[in-house]
Amino acid sequence: MIMKKVILLLTVVFTCGFVTGKDNIDKYDYVKNFKKGFQYVIKGDCVGLINKKGELILSIEYDDIDSYSYKKKYVFIYKDGGRGLFSLVTGKIIIPPKYGDIEKFKRGNIEGFKAYGKNYKVVEFSLDGNAEKTYTHQCFYTCLGEKE
Repeated sequence: MIMKKVILLLTVVFTCGFVTGKDNIDKYDYVKNFKKGFQYVIKGDCVGLINKKGELILSIEYDDIDSYSYKKKYVFIYKDGGRGLFSLVTGKIIIPPKYGDIEKFKRGNIEGFKAYGKNYKVVEFSLDGNAEKTYTHQCFYTCLGEKE
C-alpha cells in the first residue's frame, strides 16, 4: 500500500523528467512536452515555454511556438502575424516577432539569420541576436510585412 502511494506521488510530481506537480499544472490550461527539456504551456489563447523545473522561460504571450531545427537551439515564435526567433540556450529572444520570414545564412565563417520585413527590408542578425546589417533587397517573391 505504501509503495503504491509513493509511485502515485512520483507520477504526479514527475512526468518525462518534468516538474508537473499540481501547483504547476493549475497555473496553465494545458501543458505539453515540447523539445530539448522544455514544455509548451497554454493559458487562454496564448502560449509560452517552461523548463524542467517549471520556471517560465518564455512568457505566455505568443500566438504559437514552432520547433526550428538549426542546431536544435532555437524555436520560432509568432505574435500578431509576425515571426521571431527564441534561443533555448540563452533564454533570450534573438529576433523580435515582427518579420514575415527568417532564414539562416552562412558567409565564409560568419553565421547568422536574415529576417525579411516589408518594403524588401532585410536585417541580418548574429547567432546571439545582435542586428549586424540592414539593407533593402529586391526579391522575386513578396516579402511579408514587418509590423513596425
